[in-house]
Amino acid sequence: MNLLIAGAATGDLGSVTPGDIAALIDQVPPAVPSGLTLTSVIDPEGIMTVAWNFNSEADFLYYDVRVKELDGNWQNYQTSAETLELKVRPNVTYIVEVRAVDKSGNPSNYCLPETHTTARDEIPPAMPIGLTIDPGFELLWLEWIKNTEADFSFYEIYESTTTAAPEADTVATFKTQANQLSRTGLPAGATRSYWIRAVDRSGNKSVWSAAITATVAGLTSGNLTGLITDAAFGPGPFSVPNFSILDTLGNTMFASDGEISPNAYINVNSNNVLISTVASNAIVPSIHFVGTFASAPTQVTLGDDWRQNAVYKNSTDGKSYVLTGDPLEWVFYLEDGKSFSVAIESTNGTIFRVGHNQTTMLKARVFKNGAEVTDEIPASWFRWRRVSITPQSPPNDDATWNSLYLTGYKQISVSVDQVLSRATFFTDIIST
Repeated sequence: MNLLIAGAATGDLGSVTPGDIAALIDQVPPAVPSGLTLTSVIDPEGIMTVAWNFNSEADFLYYDVRVKELDGNWQNYQTSAETLELKVRPNVTYIVEVRAVDKSGNPSNYCLPETHTTARDEIPPAMPIGLTIDPGFELLWLEWIKNTEADFSFYEIYESTTTAAPEADTVATFKTQANQLSRTGLPAGATRSYWIRAVDRSGNKSVWSAAITATVAGLTSGNLTGLITDAAFGPGPFSVPNFSILDTLGNTMFASDGEISPNAYINVNSNNVLISTVASNAIVPSIHFVGTFASAPTQVTLGDDWRQNAVYKNSTDGKSYVLTGDPLEWVFYLEDGKSFSVAIESTNGTIFRVGHNQTTMLKARVFKNGAEVTDEIPASWFRWRRVSITPQSPPNDDATWNSLYLTGYKQISVSVDQVLSRATFFTDIIST
């Protein structure tokens, strides 16, 4: 090519037309790849092998492979080999297309798409064990040992007013990814039985666990035996100037500077009451209020009070926090028995990968008191936020994304070949 241009410039080659130059440039794409096949195994995660026939062109360079779930977005890969192994979700339908590219950058057409439903695991997860239950006012707190299977997905909880065990096809009352559940809104004195089973990503379900039963706590004057006695206060009715009950925020739910008659009943209108049950003449808290502090107390500060479900009220922001997790840490604790968590999932996998001409659908799964919220969340309740590496002007970096995505407030589409995708994405619950 350089010799041709030099010869044209000096006149040694006579006249050189654009057609002469075009004839020297490769504009012929390679053949469309053939023989595309898809296979998959569980080992122990899902692995899909994509294979096709070799392209024999002398100037062949690489293959473009694009893959997507049936209703998802394309993910692109490049390889010079005729096979590609991908981590995939079990029992999910994938679509794959392949094209060839030569050294001049000429791409072939994509081959006809192949569809494949990946292998599913046939082995169910282990039955959940270590189930415990703590009764409280209008609530029952369930907790159990976390499953360790690599393909674990979620738990199903069955609740019943009887002790009749559920069958294999019994529909669960609650679902949660956490190994705990706060069952709120129950009346005092209500008795409930619970069974739990684990479900993996292939839909295999363990057997139901053994039942555990508890009664929601209530508090009457009879429960105060041993705390308020004739010996301590004289014959009833009793005058108790400083008696009070606190909720987990440290707010007074009941206080008396007068008398408690022998047939009194204390009705506490809250789901998060500090006092949970009365046994052996002692008030035993299931959620342990440790006091009010300007900042989060440490293990050194609390001593023996540093334990699961300890709650303190922050005098600076007016909010309460619960000590939970492994290792223990302070987590914001919502009022009125509501506990929300949000899990963000990407159709590009658990890692939000940046790549040329890729997009991803970010989906937020919202859980209330351990159970997933399946109805559409109003715009006034929920929002997406983006904090870009390079700060952007509204509406790119602000709290108004909901107005830009009319397909539902629990998902947004992000093109990751844009500079704006170099950011951290947040979901906020801003009202309940």
